[in-house]
Amino acid sequence: MPKKIPTGTWLKNKFQRLIELTGTILQDGERHYSEPKYGFWSLKKEIALMYWIWPFLTIASVHFKSFYYIDLFAGPGLMKANDHYFVGSPIVAIGSTLPDKQFGEYVCFEIDPLRSETLKRRTKIASKSFGTSLPKVFNVDCNEELLTILDDVCPKGNICFLAFVDPEDVKDLQWKTVHELLAYSRGDMILTFPTQGIIRNFNVAKRNQKMGELFSVFFGDNEWRDIEPSADSIIEYYKVKISQTNSLRRSVDSLSVRDESNRRLYDLIFATGSTGMRNVMQDMKRRLNRIKTKDIRAIHEVIAESQTQLTNFSRSSD
Repeated sequence: MPKKIPTGTWLKNKFQRLIELTGTILQDGERHYSEPKYGFWSLKKEIALMYWIWPFLTIASVHFKSFYYIDLFAGPGLMKANDHYFVGSPIVAIGSTLPDKQFGEYVCFEIDPLRSETLKRRTKIASKSFGTSLPKVFNVDCNEELLTILDDVCPKGNICFLAFVDPEDVKDLQWKTVHELLAYSRGDMILTFPTQGIIRNFNVAKRNQKMGELFSVFFGDNEWRDIEPSADSIIEYYKVKISQTNSLRRSVDSLSVRDESNRRLYDLIFATGSTGMRNVMQDMKRRLNRIKTKDIRAIHEVIAESQTQLTNFSRSSD
Protein backbone atom coordinates (compact mmCIF):
# COMPACT_ATOMS: atom_id res chain seq x y z
CA MET A 1 0.00 0.00 0.00
CA PRO A 2 1.41 3.45 -0.87
CA LYS A 3 2.08 5.71 2.06
CA LYS A 4 -0.64 8.31 2.54
CA ILE A 5 0.39 11.93 2.17
CA PRO A 6 -0.26 14.00 5.34
CA THR A 7 -3.20 16.37 4.92
CA GLY A 8 -1.03 19.50 5.34
CA THR A 9 1.34 18.40 2.58
CA TRP A 10 -1.59 17.28 0.42
CA LEU A 11 -3.24 20.69 0.77
CA LYS A 12 -0.04 22.56 -0.08
CA ASN A 13 0.38 20.41 -3.18
CA LYS A 14 -3.13 21.21 -4.35
CA PHE A 15 -2.69 24.94 -3.78
CA GLN A 16 0.65 24.90 -5.55
CA ARG A 17 -1.04 23.28 -8.51
CA LEU A 18 -3.68 26.02 -8.50
CA ILE A 19 -0.91 28.63 -8.55
CA GLU A 20 0.73 26.96 -11.54
CA LEU A 21 -2.55 26.76 -13.46
CA THR A 22 -3.32 30.39 -12.66
CA GLY A 23 0.09 31.43 -13.92
CA THR A 24 -0.61 29.77 -17.26
CA ILE A 25 -3.80 31.82 -17.73
CA LEU A 26 -2.49 35.12 -16.35
CA GLN A 27 0.27 35.27 -18.94
CA ASP A 28 -2.20 36.21 -21.69
CA GLY A 29 -2.73 39.59 -20.01
CA GLU A 30 -6.56 39.31 -20.02
CA ARG A 31 -8.11 40.31 -16.69
CA HIS A 32 -11.82 39.55 -17.12
CA TYR A 33 -12.87 37.49 -14.12
CA SER A 34 -15.75 36.49 -11.88
CA GLU A 35 -15.91 37.27 -8.17
CA PRO A 36 -17.22 34.27 -6.24
CA LYS A 37 -19.62 35.16 -3.45
CA TYR A 38 -17.74 32.92 -0.99
CA GLY A 39 -14.34 34.55 -1.54
CA PHE A 40 -11.35 32.27 -1.31
CA TRP A 41 -13.52 29.69 0.42
CA SER A 42 -14.59 28.87 -3.12
CA LEU A 43 -11.19 27.24 -3.52
CA LYS A 44 -12.41 24.15 -1.67
CA LYS A 45 -14.57 23.44 -4.73
CA GLU A 46 -11.53 23.65 -6.99
CA ILE A 47 -9.53 21.37 -4.70
CA ALA A 48 -12.36 18.82 -4.64
CA LEU A 49 -12.51 18.78 -8.44
CA MET A 50 -8.75 18.50 -8.75
CA TYR A 51 -8.74 15.57 -6.32
CA TRP A 52 -11.59 13.77 -8.09
CA ILE A 53 -10.26 13.78 -11.64
CA TRP A 54 -7.25 11.44 -11.36
CA PRO A 55 -9.07 8.44 -9.84
CA PHE A 56 -12.14 9.11 -11.99
CA LEU A 57 -10.13 8.92 -15.21
CA THR A 58 -8.20 5.89 -13.98
CA ILE A 59 -11.38 3.96 -13.19
CA ALA A 60 -13.46 5.21 -16.14
CA SER A 61 -10.78 4.26 -18.68
CA VAL A 62 -11.09 0.60 -17.62
CA HIS A 63 -14.88 0.34 -17.92
CA PHE A 64 -16.02 2.86 -20.54
CA LYS A 65 -15.31 3.59 -24.18
CA SER A 66 -15.71 7.35 -23.72
CA PHE A 67 -15.84 9.70 -20.74
CA TYR A 68 -16.62 13.39 -20.63
CA TYR A 69 -16.19 16.45 -18.43
CA ILE A 70 -19.33 18.57 -18.17
CA ASP A 71 -19.39 22.02 -16.54
CA LEU A 72 -22.85 23.60 -16.24
CA PHE A 73 -21.81 27.05 -14.93
CA ALA A 74 -18.33 27.36 -16.36
CA GLY A 75 -17.63 31.09 -15.89
CA PRO A 76 -14.79 32.98 -17.64
CA GLY A 77 -12.04 30.59 -16.48
CA LEU A 78 -10.61 33.03 -13.92
CA MET A 79 -11.91 34.31 -10.60
CA LYS A 80 -10.71 36.93 -8.18
CA ALA A 81 -10.98 36.47 -4.43
CA ASN A 82 -9.41 38.64 -1.74
CA ASP A 83 -7.59 40.61 -4.48
CA HIS A 84 -5.93 37.52 -5.89
CA TYR A 85 -6.60 35.51 -9.04
CA PHE A 86 -7.43 31.81 -9.26
CA VAL A 87 -8.41 29.69 -12.23
CA GLY A 88 -11.98 28.47 -12.58
CA SER A 89 -13.21 24.90 -12.82
CA PRO A 90 -12.76 24.36 -16.60
CA ILE A 91 -9.06 25.24 -16.37
CA VAL A 92 -8.68 23.02 -13.30
CA ALA A 93 -10.24 20.15 -15.25
CA ILE A 94 -7.93 20.65 -18.23
CA GLY A 95 -4.82 21.02 -16.07
CA SER A 96 -5.66 17.92 -14.00
CA THR A 97 -6.26 15.56 -16.92
CA LEU A 98 -3.95 12.55 -17.18
CA PRO A 99 -1.80 12.52 -20.34
CA ASP A 100 -2.66 8.88 -21.17
CA LYS A 101 -6.30 8.91 -20.02
CA GLN A 102 -8.03 11.99 -21.34
CA PHE A 103 -11.63 13.15 -21.42
CA GLY A 104 -13.17 12.65 -24.84
CA GLU A 105 -14.71 16.10 -24.63
CA TYR A 106 -14.88 19.05 -22.25
CA VAL A 107 -18.41 20.44 -22.47
CA CYS A 108 -18.86 23.87 -20.89
CA PHE A 109 -22.08 25.85 -20.51
CA GLU A 110 -21.92 29.59 -19.86
CA ILE A 111 -24.99 31.79 -20.29
CA ASP A 112 -23.16 35.14 -20.19
CA PRO A 113 -21.78 36.08 -23.67
CA LEU A 114 -18.65 37.90 -22.42
CA ARG A 115 -17.76 35.12 -20.00
CA SER A 116 -18.34 32.55 -22.71
CA GLU A 117 -16.05 34.26 -25.23
CA THR A 118 -13.38 34.82 -22.59
CA LEU A 119 -13.55 31.15 -21.57
CA LYS A 120 -13.07 30.07 -25.19
CA ARG A 121 -9.80 32.01 -25.38
CA ARG A 122 -8.57 30.70 -22.03
CA THR A 123 -9.46 27.07 -22.64
CA LYS A 124 -7.60 27.31 -25.96
CA ILE A 125 -4.50 28.44 -24.07
CA ALA A 126 -4.90 25.76 -21.40
CA SER A 127 -5.64 22.90 -23.80
CA LYS A 128 -2.59 23.77 -25.90
CA SER A 129 -0.41 24.01 -22.79
CA PHE A 130 -1.56 20.69 -21.31
CA GLY A 131 -2.09 18.72 -24.52
CA THR A 132 -5.82 18.08 -24.25
CA SER A 133 -8.67 18.41 -26.71
CA LEU A 134 -10.12 21.89 -27.13
CA PRO A 135 -13.21 22.31 -24.91
CA LYS A 136 -16.57 23.02 -26.48
CA VAL A 137 -18.00 26.18 -24.89
CA PHE A 138 -21.71 26.83 -25.38
CA ASN A 139 -23.21 30.25 -24.75
CA VAL A 140 -26.59 28.87 -23.67
CA ASP A 141 -28.70 28.29 -20.57
CA CYS A 142 -27.93 24.77 -19.34
CA ASN A 143 -31.45 24.55 -17.92
CA GLU A 144 -32.85 24.88 -21.44
CA GLU A 145 -30.28 23.25 -23.71
CA LEU A 146 -28.60 20.49 -21.67
CA LEU A 147 -30.07 17.43 -23.37
CA THR A 148 -29.85 18.89 -26.88
CA ILE A 149 -26.14 19.52 -26.51
CA LEU A 150 -25.36 16.26 -24.71
CA ASP A 151 -27.14 14.27 -27.43
CA ASP A 152 -24.99 16.04 -30.01
CA VAL A 153 -21.61 16.06 -28.26
CA CYS A 154 -21.81 13.02 -25.93
CA PRO A 155 -24.04 10.46 -27.71
CA LYS A 156 -25.35 7.72 -25.47
CA GLY A 157 -23.59 4.36 -25.42
CA ASN A 158 -20.78 2.95 -23.32
CA ILE A 159 -20.00 6.37 -21.80
CA CYS A 160 -19.80 8.10 -18.46
CA PHE A 161 -19.24 11.66 -17.31
CA LEU A 162 -17.85 13.82 -14.54
CA ALA A 163 -20.09 16.84 -14.03
CA PHE A 164 -19.24 19.97 -12.07
CA VAL A 165 -22.38 21.90 -11.14
CA ASP A 166 -21.62 25.23 -9.48
CA PRO A 167 -24.60 27.63 -9.48
CA GLU A 168 -24.11 31.05 -7.91
CA ASP A 169 -27.62 31.13 -6.46
CA VAL A 170 -30.82 29.12 -6.11
CA LYS A 171 -32.31 30.88 -9.15
CA ASP A 172 -29.58 29.58 -11.44
CA LEU A 173 -30.26 25.84 -11.22
CA GLN A 174 -33.44 23.86 -11.86
CA TRP A 175 -34.00 20.39 -10.44
CA LYS A 176 -35.07 19.13 -13.86
CA THR A 177 -31.56 19.92 -15.11
CA VAL A 178 -29.94 17.86 -12.34
CA HIS A 179 -32.40 15.05 -13.04
CA GLU A 180 -31.73 15.13 -16.80
CA LEU A 181 -28.00 15.07 -16.21
CA LEU A 182 -28.05 12.13 -13.80
CA ALA A 183 -30.51 10.18 -15.94
CA TYR A 184 -28.49 10.68 -19.13
CA SER A 185 -25.86 8.04 -18.43
CA ARG A 186 -23.55 6.72 -15.77
CA GLY A 187 -21.35 9.30 -14.18
CA ASP A 188 -20.26 11.31 -11.15
CA MET A 189 -21.27 14.75 -10.01
CA ILE A 190 -19.85 17.44 -7.75
CA LEU A 191 -22.56 20.00 -6.96
CA THR A 192 -22.38 23.25 -5.00
CA PHE A 193 -25.48 23.56 -2.84
CA PRO A 194 -26.11 27.26 -1.97
CA THR A 195 -26.89 26.54 1.68
CA GLN A 196 -26.44 30.06 3.05
CA GLY A 197 -28.88 31.64 0.60
CA ILE A 198 -31.45 28.88 0.96
CA ILE A 199 -31.47 29.02 4.77
CA ARG A 200 -31.62 32.82 4.75
CA ASN A 201 -34.65 32.82 2.44
CA PHE A 202 -36.34 29.56 3.42
CA ASN A 203 -39.13 30.97 5.58
CA VAL A 204 -39.53 33.98 3.27
CA ALA A 205 -40.08 31.60 0.35
CA LYS A 206 -42.98 29.98 2.19
CA ARG A 207 -44.76 33.34 2.36
CA ASN A 208 -43.62 35.04 -0.84
CA GLN A 209 -45.08 33.63 -4.05
CA LYS A 210 -42.21 34.63 -6.37
CA MET A 211 -39.53 33.31 -4.03
CA GLY A 212 -41.60 30.20 -3.40
CA GLU A 213 -41.77 29.47 -7.12
CA LEU A 214 -37.98 29.75 -7.39
CA PHE A 215 -37.59 27.25 -4.56
CA SER A 216 -40.09 24.87 -6.15
CA VAL A 217 -38.16 24.96 -9.44
CA PHE A 218 -34.87 24.45 -7.59
CA PHE A 219 -36.17 21.49 -5.56
CA GLY A 220 -38.42 20.14 -8.29
CA ASP A 221 -41.50 19.92 -6.09
CA ASN A 222 -43.48 21.67 -3.37
CA GLU A 223 -42.56 19.20 -0.65
CA TRP A 224 -39.67 21.42 0.39
CA ARG A 225 -42.28 23.43 2.31
CA ASP A 226 -42.62 20.56 4.78
CA ILE A 227 -38.89 20.22 5.49
CA GLU A 228 -37.54 21.34 8.85
CA PRO A 229 -35.85 24.73 8.21
CA SER A 230 -32.36 23.53 9.12
CA ALA A 231 -29.34 23.14 6.85
CA ASP A 232 -28.86 19.45 7.65
CA SER A 233 -32.51 18.57 6.95
CA ILE A 234 -32.58 20.48 3.66
CA ILE A 235 -29.30 18.98 2.46
CA GLU A 236 -30.43 15.46 3.33
CA TYR A 237 -33.68 16.00 1.43
CA TYR A 238 -31.78 17.05 -1.69
CA LYS A 239 -29.33 14.16 -1.38
CA VAL A 240 -32.18 11.64 -1.21
CA LYS A 241 -33.66 13.12 -4.39
CA ILE A 242 -30.30 12.64 -6.14
CA SER A 243 -29.90 9.05 -4.95
CA GLN A 244 -33.41 8.17 -6.17
CA THR A 245 -33.12 9.82 -9.59
CA ASN A 246 -33.10 6.62 -11.65
CA SER A 247 -32.04 3.00 -11.71
CA LEU A 248 -28.36 3.97 -11.91
CA ARG A 249 -27.89 3.81 -8.15
CA ARG A 250 -25.48 6.38 -6.81
CA SER A 251 -23.81 6.89 -3.45
CA VAL A 252 -24.32 10.45 -2.27
CA ASP A 253 -22.41 12.34 0.40
CA SER A 254 -21.83 15.97 1.33
CA LEU A 255 -19.39 18.31 3.01
CA SER A 256 -20.22 21.67 4.60
CA VAL A 257 -17.87 24.61 4.01
CA ARG A 258 -17.71 27.21 6.78
CA ASP A 259 -15.91 30.52 7.27
CA GLU A 260 -13.75 31.73 10.16
CA SER A 261 -16.85 32.41 12.27
CA ASN A 262 -18.11 28.87 11.65
CA ARG A 263 -20.95 30.16 9.47
CA ARG A 264 -22.10 27.60 6.95
CA LEU A 265 -21.50 29.06 3.50
CA TYR A 266 -22.29 26.23 1.12
CA ASP A 267 -22.22 22.45 0.90
CA LEU A 268 -20.50 20.26 -1.65
CA ILE A 269 -22.63 17.29 -2.68
CA PHE A 270 -20.86 14.32 -4.25
CA ALA A 271 -22.60 11.57 -6.20
CA THR A 272 -21.03 8.46 -7.72
CA GLY A 273 -22.11 5.05 -8.96
CA SER A 274 -18.64 3.56 -8.65
CA THR A 275 -17.45 1.57 -5.65
CA GLY A 276 -13.92 2.78 -6.24
CA MET A 277 -15.00 6.40 -6.43
CA ARG A 278 -17.08 5.93 -3.29
CA ASN A 279 -13.83 5.22 -1.42
CA VAL A 280 -12.24 8.27 -3.05
CA MET A 281 -15.22 10.37 -1.98
CA GLN A 282 -14.88 9.26 1.63
CA ASP A 283 -11.13 9.92 1.71
CA MET A 284 -11.55 13.36 0.12
CA LYS A 285 -14.25 14.28 2.62
CA ARG A 286 -11.99 13.30 5.52
CA ARG A 287 -9.15 15.39 4.15
CA LEU A 288 -11.25 18.46 3.43
CA ASN A 289 -12.90 18.22 6.84
CA ARG A 290 -9.47 18.35 8.48
CA ILE A 291 -8.62 21.62 6.76
CA LYS A 292 -9.17 24.38 9.30
CA THR A 293 -9.46 28.13 8.89
CA LYS A 294 -5.87 28.66 9.99
CA ASP A 295 -4.68 26.20 7.32
CA ILE A 296 -6.50 28.06 4.56
CA ARG A 297 -5.21 31.40 5.87
CA ALA A 298 -1.61 30.20 6.06
CA ILE A 299 -1.64 28.76 2.56
CA HIS A 300 -3.47 31.82 1.26
CA GLU A 301 -0.61 34.03 2.43
CA VAL A 302 1.78 31.88 0.43
CA ILE A 303 -0.53 32.17 -2.58
CA ALA A 304 -0.71 35.94 -2.16
CA GLU A 305 3.07 36.22 -2.35
CA SER A 306 3.28 33.83 -5.30
CA GLN A 307 0.57 35.66 -7.22
CA THR A 308 2.22 39.02 -6.70
CA GLN A 309 5.22 37.54 -8.48
CA LEU A 310 2.98 36.06 -11.21
CA THR A 311 1.17 39.35 -11.77
CA ASN A 312 4.43 41.29 -11.99
CA PHE A 313 5.74 38.71 -14.45
CA SER A 314 2.67 38.89 -16.69
CA ARG A 315 2.75 42.68 -16.72
CA SER A 316 6.41 42.76 -17.65
CA SER A 317 5.63 40.38 -20.52
CA ASP A 318 2.92 42.62 -22.03
